[in-house]
Amino acid sequence: MSASLDLTFRGRAAIIELRRADVHNALDGDTVIALHHALQQAMQHARARVIILRAAGPTFCAGADLRGMADASPINSARSVAEAQELAETLALLREGPKPTIARVQGNAFGGGVGLIAACDMSFSVPNCAFALTETRLGLIPAVISPYVLARLGPSHTRRLFLSGERINAAQACAMGLLHDISADETALDARIEETIDHLARGGPQALAQCKQLLATLTPIPSEIRATLCQWIADCRQSAEGQEGMRAFLEKRAPSWLTSERD
Repeated sequence: MSASLDLTFRGRAAIIELRRADVHNALDGDTVIALHHALQQAMQHARARVIILRAAGPTFCAGADLRGMADASPINSARSVAEAQELAETLALLREGPKPTIARVQGNAFGGGVGLIAACDMSFSVPNCAFALTETRLGLIPAVISPYVLARLGPSHTRRLFLSGERINAAQACAMGLLHDISADETALDARIEETIDHLARGGPQALAQCKQLLATLTPIPSEIRATLCQWIADCRQSAEGQEGMRAFLEKRAPSWLTSERD
């Protein structure tokens, strides 16, 4: 399918696995495009009843790949919008596509990785996982993923995590609603997911698709809102503060707004 991910079909499940373990499964433009295409293919597959999103290596997803985002050239503003739009469409397909989606979370998830989990219908993890929305620490905002995180966590928890950037553990994430269940280890995690697939397979395929359509209708994320959020994050990426925050992260140093406070 792609060097960055793999799509396989096993029994009643379509399994999409992020395979950029060397960079903690960070999401660059090519990976998001490949993920979108894999989801489209899985949604159209006749025998697949459920779509599992999983990841190779110790990290589920570190969020956006900042190496490409840190280019300050103004010509990349259009590219930033296009990449944000691709992510927005991918998240929408996870949430609104006709087949149930399950996030199998075996490791840490930050930023866009949390967004992927929130966009899935269900999410299960093991205990030793951490989660954070650290965009503001980079001079950015969690724009594109915000509707999905807000819908999953509610305004109170979302406000806290967006503004503070603090890490939470799996138990806290489960209590907030980001996760639905925590298994003792990955073997138990896979058994829990198989059990959930059995439950889902008892539903009629058309009824499940219509149920997802019903939920999307009751809690819509209008396309104009998605477009605004894409432009917003593109502007943040091009801003002086966003560029400084990303450079500081890549250079493993404190950003200027922290060093200035110490002077």
